[in-house]
Amino acid sequence: MGSFFQKSQPVTQNTTQNTQIPPWLTAAAQNNINYASSLPDMTPYTGPGTAGLTPEQLQAISRASTLPGMYGSQFENAFGGAANAMNFSAPMVAAGSVANDASGLMNPYIQNVINASNTDIDRQKAIALQQAGSQAARAGATAAGVFDDRAGLLGTETERNFEDIRARTNSGLLSGGYSDALAKALGIAQGNQGAGLSGANINLQGANALGGLANTARTGDWGDITGLLNAGGVAQATDQAGKTFNYNEFIRQMQQPYQKLAAMQGVTAGAPHDSTTTGTQTSQQYSSPFMQMAGLGLAGASLLNPATAGAGAFGLLSNNFMSPGSFNRR
Repeated sequence: MGSFFQKSQPVTQNTTQNTQIPPWLTAAAQNNINYASSLPDMTPYTGPGTAGLTPEQLQAISRASTLPGMYGSQFENAFGGAANAMNFSAPMVAAGSVANDASGLMNPYIQNVINASNTDIDRQKAIALQQAGSQAARAGATAAGVFDDRAGLLGTETERNFEDIRARTNSGLLSGGYSDALAKALGIAQGNQGAGLSGANINLQGANALGGLANTARTGDWGDITGLLNAGGVAQATDQAGKTFNYNEFIRQMQQPYQKLAAMQGVTAGAPHDSTTTGTQTSQQYSSPFMQMAGLGLAGASLLNPATAGAGAFGLLSNNFMSPGSFNRR
């Protein structure tokens, strides 16, 4: 009896569960894995990345490197000429110098003119003296003393007059000659002074012209250099655009397989499908000999009772214990 009513013992029950994916989805995922495994490693880009200097740019750089000293001698000459012109001192016109120069500029033939003039004056004086003696004789002077005094007075007066004429004539000739010589000396001095100033002005203008020509030439060279740089820049930009396109095309071709793989994975992941999930579960149930015997008894009774044969143990219990009045019979 003790063993019949002993405590229930645990019984282990195992249930296995498995998740089954559709075969077509498994095949697609495996295809993606195989495609990803076949992708090559990243290949470094070996093409040129930047455009080099063009021939025009190289020529511009070469010319620019030699331009600073190219016109140095011209500018030095221009500066030297300008300095000389600024430091030039024109000859001064001094009165003493002009007077000294005038003495040497007297007409050498003026003495001949004076001599000829004196000869003419002497001839006219002789005529005048002869006329004065004749005039005294016509005056009727009878006394020899009176005649001599009168003739002497006329002769003296005539002599004095002609000497005055001689002095004025010689003075006028000498004064005119000296004035001419002085004017010539002054003209020569002023001419030399003007020539010096004109020469200095010409030198200054030449220095300015030389500096201007050098500056114009240098400006033209810079303009040529700028033109070369602009033309070279256009060629360089065009070359760089081609190299950039080649690099972008290389990147696109390298990324295309990976983009394709991403698209394949997206299609596989987003495809609708059903899956069956099964697994393994372990549980414990408790049982006793009494309950086992009760179960067997109920099963036997159900077999003997036609009314409960189809209901099994649950039907037997329902008919015998759960029917109305069953509790009364108990």
